[in-house]
Amino acid sequence: FKQLMQAGLTKSETMFFSKAKGITKPDGKIKTDGDALKSGEVGFAYITDSTEGMSSAGNPSRVICATPMNAAGDKFDATPFDKKAVLLRIDNSAVSVNISVPPASTDNTGDAISGGVSVIDPASDIWVGNTLTVRPPLQ
Repeated sequence: FKQLMQAGLTKSETMFFSKAKGITKPDGKIKTDGDALKSGEVGFAYITDSTEGMSSAGNPSRVICATPMNAAGDKFDATPFDKKAVLLRIDNSAVSVNISVPPASTDNTGDAISGGVSVIDPASDIWVGNTLTVRPPLQ
């Protein structure tokens, strides 16, 4: 996310904030790379294809950013948004989808479901033939 700031696409940290567990509102200090987007100021996970990177030629439903994810980046936290996850897709769209929390869950986390499958399941149609990498928010 820092690369977006370095490229001059934004001069504010606020667009990277999300009300997720362990995330605090950014302090607005961006003068140096060490100040901008410190650990705990970014509420979105970054999702990519680790074998070839992502491009607009890929499946337009591919998710590139998601919130609220747990610290491990393998489940979504159902608490902040009433069992909803926010997904930013490669086609520049943003959608909210339901988080399915198993009854046995002790931490209220589950899978964000779109088209009947988890959006971060490598077996999903949107990831066919690609290797999925999830970089969770730094807390």
